[in-house]
Amino acid sequence: MSLISISAGSKHIHQTIQLTGSKSESNRALILRALSKGKVTITNLSAAADTVTLEQILTTKFSEKNSQINVGPAGTAMRFLTAYAAVQDNEIELSGS
Repeated sequence: MSLISISAGSKHIHQTIQLTGSKSESNRALILRALSKGKVTITNLSAAADTVTLEQILTTKFSEKNSQINVGPAGTAMRFLTAYAAVQDNEIELSGS
């Protein structure tokens, strides 16, 4: 059985990437920013309700231990948060409508 090894590179990347500003791209960028612990800067996010919800949750709710987070009707936010929550140290319960 062979193993796959993934490691962080030793180089730093300083680049600007221009996206279309769609809800889906904005939500992905928010997850990247959260995973980078603030090293990724985002401007011109989508104003879609799902993106606004996801940004609010990522900036406030994930700092709490044993969080219960209701995303309401934000289906794309729920989809991204399930993966993001799986790699967090604290226990998180996600719900929505």
